Amino acid sequence: MLRRGSPTDYTANNLAEDYPDHYTFFGSHQNIRFIGKPAGEILEDYLTELGYSRGSDLWFSLAHIVVERGEFLNDGSI
Repeated sequence: MLRRGSPTDYTANNLAEDYPDHYTFFGSHQNIRFIGKPAGEILEDYLTELGYSRGSDLWFSLAHIVVERGEFLNDGSI
């Protein structure tokens, strides 16, 4: 897994080569762009399959947890 500050031999180039449906090179092999479905859309599709309506309270609750987790990781505590 790619993560800031973690030592790894896995690069962004590896990511684009291993997951061509989700990432593509642009400009040069130094730059990659995400072209897959956004996480919110994946979550929305999953919850819809479970019978929840789009924009449900559960979606907002889960999205809030993801945002909080991201902020927690970025504050340097882990």
